Amino acid sequence: METSNEPFTKPYKDHENFLKWESDYPTAKDVVEYDKSLWSRDENRPKTLLCHDMRGGYLQDRFDQGYPSTDCYSFYHWHLVDVFCYFSHHFVTIPPVQWINAAHKNGVKMIGTIITEWDEGRKNLQKVLKSKEAVEVFVKCLVGIATKMKFEGWLVNIECHVEDEEMDQLVYLVKHLTDEMHKSNNDAQVIWYDSVIKSGQLRWQNKLCADNRLFFDVCDGIFLNYNWSPIHLTESLAQAKQRKHDVYVGVDIFGRGCPGGGGWNTNKALKIIREHDLSAAIFAFGWVYEKLGESVYHINNEIILKSLSSNNFGQLVDKGIQQTS
Repeated sequence: METSNEPFTKPYKDHENFLKWESDYPTAKDVVEYDKSLWSRDENRPKTLLCHDMRGGYLQDRFDQGYPSTDCYSFYHWHLVDVFCYFSHHFVTIPPVQWINAAHKNGVKMIGTIITEWDEGRKNLQKVLKSKEAVEVFVKCLVGIATKMKFEGWLVNIECHVEDEEMDQLVYLVKHLTDEMHKSNNDAQVIWYDSVIKSGQLRWQNKLCADNRLFFDVCDGIFLNYNWSPIHLTESLAQAKQRKHDVYVGVDIFGRGCPGGGGWNTNKALKIIREHDLSAAIFAFGWVYEKLGESVYHINNEIILKSLSSNNFGQLVDKGIQQTS
């Protein structure tokens, strides 16, 4: 879908190419910095993370200077969101400039994604965890590109098995990335996805528990898998204690095992989460655009947002709203 020689943002599919990221971004892009002075709400409250996963990502939104169409997906309810995660199934997902700018203009943090899944993901992870030095080289690149692109951090999603001898390096990866991001950016966010447990097995827990809290303890939060129950949330509260708002309970708008079944019933899951005073991570908000039709997107988007807002999707704040183009 390349239409011109205009600058654009791209992901990285493998470890080797990512380590050479500086050749792709030799100069800093024109990116708006995050302005937390735009916040006018209590920080001691459950948060909302929006995880954007739509059609593989990097569609019209990847062009730095916009795209000449009025039919592109856009998000303009930034006043309801605390953190925006740009997600794709590539190894390292860099948020496009348009999304970073729109989020930052509205006081919302932006994070990218690191994901390892299937055989290719396992190969990439092996290279990262080969040694302490290999971890540090990888982290230096992650911090470097986040600093240059002015986004706040990463979602770490390890969805492949990890060998026993690699587990110490994996925990070190999460801790070192968190520490280095915070040295670079006072507003940094590194969030672990509920996936691998302390044995190295890929076992989604759907709760914060003894098997996954070793990662939670060394980063800024955990994004729980979607197949939870109210009992899971009660157990997560007991584990998190004073860090309860660092537990982001996953809500998949496509359903896929999420309480309520997603779609127009997404508010049912959110209601349960807020009753437990936990944060929420809303996944694939583009469902309205993808499944219900682009021509009626704005109408349906308002309907679902009204439904979610009735269950404290986010708290209205007094600030101007910008949108992606």
